[in-house]
Amino acid sequence: MYSAIFSAVAAGLMVCLVVAGGFVGALLAIDLAKTIAVVFILAMCALIICLSLFLREIYLAVITGPHRDHSQSRD
Repeated sequence: MYSAIFSAVAAGLMVCLVVAGGFVGALLAIDLAKTIAVVFILAMCALIICLSLFLREIYLAVITGPHRDHSQSRD
């Protein structure tokens, strides 16, 4: 139902994990390069899915026909 929003939030959270993982790895002298790379790839996949679903939702909204403007007063 809200797949585009869910994918966008998931991508954002994974990017935050990438940044935090980079700092934690540097501060603790732990090699997290492969883990950070995998999380970054997953984040990019989630972003691609998000944008694709959003584009699909916009396409479906446009092809449903003309939409009535409810802001105009009735005469």
